[in-house]
Amino acid sequence: MFKSRYLNQTAEHIIGQGVINTDSEQLSEIYQVYQADSDRIYPAEELPAIKALQGEQVTKDDLEIHRDNKIIPLEVSGTPIYDRDNNITYGLVTFQDISQRKKTEKLLTDYNRTLEREVSDRTQQLSQALANLQAAPDELIQSEKMAALGQLIAGVAHEINTPLGAIRASIDNISTALAKTLQQLPQLLQQLSPQQQTDFFALLADSRNSQSNNKVRRYPSRTYFPIGDRLSPECDRRSCRFS
Repeated sequence: MFKSRYLNQTAEHIIGQGVINTDSEQLSEIYQVYQADSDRIYPAEELPAIKALQGEQVTKDDLEIHRDNKIIPLEVSGTPIYDRDNNITYGLVTFQDISQRKKTEKLLTDYNRTLEREVSDRTQQLSQALANLQAAPDELIQSEKMAALGQLIAGVAHEINTPLGAIRASIDNISTALAKTLQQLPQLLQQLSPQQQTDFFALLADSRNSQSNNKVRRYPSRTYFPIGDRLSPECDRRSCRFS
């Protein structure tokens, strides 16, 4: 049987009840003592009052009183009191409302959690910035390489375009000259004998074939082709001369 001898005014205000005599197993239920931050009744054998009667001096701050729709966090200390024969005569229990302390601790906990998150985010940002700085030289080198390659390609393109322009101009001139010459071809063919026509077409065929097999066609005799009022070219078995 647990017997309360005395509760002062502050203790009665905190727990909401006066002195009650009851079994120790029902002490937590009668006074509505719960484990902190839970809806579990505090184990009676762990109460500081019971520990004090067992000869232990303890202080605990994981208790809460639930009453009148309020939760009051407590710090409770239990101290055994001995007589002259060293026998435990009773236990002294003190209560302290630590609501304000719990609020402060919660604020500190939330602040520390926020600070840790901000530090983590800032550390990640700094790490990313450092990685970017370390990668910058490689990117700069790559950029310079691409710029140099672009200049090289532009130079090569210029060197190619310059002779191509000259070739285009030459082709235009050759095409113009060839067009004029082809206009005179019918008149030329009319002035040639059948043998001269045969030799003329053989000469054209030989010109086309000489690019692939470098063969020189031999003609049976010297031949003259009249062009306008003069004879040209003059061809014999070894060469053709244009005058």
